[in-house]
Amino acid sequence: MLEIKNFKEEAISVLKWLIAIPSITRTSGESRIIEAIHKSISDFTYFKNHGEHLRYVTHSDHQNHSILAFVRRDLITTETLVVLCNSDTSNNDCYGSIKPFAFKSDDLKEHLKNADIDEEAKACLENEDNIYGLGSFESKAPTAGVMVLLKELSDKLWMLPCNILFVISSQSLNAHQGIRECLPYINDLIKEQKIKLKLSLTFRPETLANDENRFRLYTGNMGKIETCFYILGKGANPERPFTGFSPTIVASKLISEIELNPNLTDDLASRPLLPTFNYLRTHNNRSANTPSSAVLSFSFPFINIDLVDLVEILKKTAAYALEQAANLIDERHCRFDTMMEREFEPMIGEAEVISYSDLFYRASRHYKGNLTSAIDGLLQKCLSDGLSTNDTAKTIIERLIELTKLPRPSIVVFFGKDFIPQQLLRRNHSEDRELYININQAVEEFNNLPDTKTIDIENECQPNDGCFIRPVGIDLALKSLKTESPIPVNTFYNLNAPSISVTYKGKDLYCPTEHVDADFFTQMLNLMDKLLLCINQEEKN
Repeated sequence: MLEIKNFKEEAISVLKWLIAIPSITRTSGESRIIEAIHKSISDFTYFKNHGEHLRYVTHSDHQNHSILAFVRRDLITTETLVVLCNSDTSNNDCYGSIKPFAFKSDDLKEHLKNADIDEEAKACLENEDNIYGLGSFESKAPTAGVMVLLKELSDKLWMLPCNILFVISSQSLNAHQGIRECLPYINDLIKEQKIKLKLSLTFRPETLANDENRFRLYTGNMGKIETCFYILGKGANPERPFTGFSPTIVASKLISEIELNPNLTDDLASRPLLPTFNYLRTHNNRSANTPSSAVLSFSFPFINIDLVDLVEILKKTAAYALEQAANLIDERHCRFDTMMEREFEPMIGEAEVISYSDLFYRASRHYKGNLTSAIDGLLQKCLSDGLSTNDTAKTIIERLIELTKLPRPSIVVFFGKDFIPQQLLRRNHSEDRELYININQAVEEFNNLPDTKTIDIENECQPNDGCFIRPVGIDLALKSLKTESPIPVNTFYNLNAPSISVTYKGKDLYCPTEHVDADFFTQMLNLMDKLLLCINQEEKN
């Protein structure tokens, strides 16, 4: 059994230290906190003797970094548990006048006692186990616990029934870029050390009632894909708006049809997974005109979905939205002409909804030469000019539209770059089934411990870093993504380790009163003890 003296107190101390290092996403703080964590871990005795087991991963932007810390029990043991955690946080804009105290845990707690907050929030301040500060609940509590575990276990290898790989990544809030950057390094480590990843573990913040003592362990994660629509409208002089066709009206109809629509999930998943709005950008051919085109994006979660089927669903939805927009524009045009005492003359003619793959195929029939090479060249030029992925996709689609001469209005359905694969424990797979049984046993033993919280096992939760360790159905998904996306999809590595996610308790994420219940650290230690044993049953017996 893992016995680490004063684990909770040490973890609280590390957590407050981490909170004090601003690490807001897309700022230089992301790099500074990783540097601080790396320096701290470098001083651990184990890594002074095994420097090759501590890897400082430099991201492709040459600005951000992540950390791999591998603790090997011995030269024989191959079974390895991967523990994933993050260091970046959302911004501190919500803190208002007390923004300077967002990174000072104890000072923040004192200032909140005199702040205008509700009674429930004030009651939480009285609990000494509630640790406050930006990122306390969001990401830094698991990282603090991991750092203490790393130090203690690396000094006491005899306590380990298997190897452990700790991954501390930045840029998790930027499309999980940190874990994406770490994948090739983890893959290299597996080959060099001749180890086998058996399971990956992530931690998920969950708001619970103060008296609720039940937590959740999820045995899978849903996937997520960015679904996009290029809306080709027609700009017009604002004095004669009905000579054009508004892409924003089409966008509004699409948003109405897609955002939070349960009907879109009925045929796609076994549980309701609602699409959410990402962004809308309009474009003008001439600054004085109404918009001539727009790009609309949604985040679309999925379980067991064929992306080919999703494209067809999106095309049907787009066609319906286009029809509704045309009817609305005609109706308002008619009313306007009546007000002006003139005969209504509809301006809307032919329209089309097309997938990106069909657009590319049609364009290739009009292009004299190798269109694939031409588009690759355009892609590289866009990237070298510093265009964002969204603007690059827009540029490529507009070039293809020029070649095909799509009618106005039209809609091109395509996938964006942000894709997170699904992952789950496969109950029909013998190795996964055995691992699932062992996890159930570990949870049962955890639940029987005195003075502990209860963990319930459930199926899929929201996507997280664990999705990238063993993506499910990735080959088929990548085939669809390759044909339906203007932007090349990132390389994926199947490291063949299913992932589980364990919740922990806190409150008020993205609020000044954000805090984590430090009792989590005790639960973390007890659960790690049981999970480590379930990784290598031979060692247990």
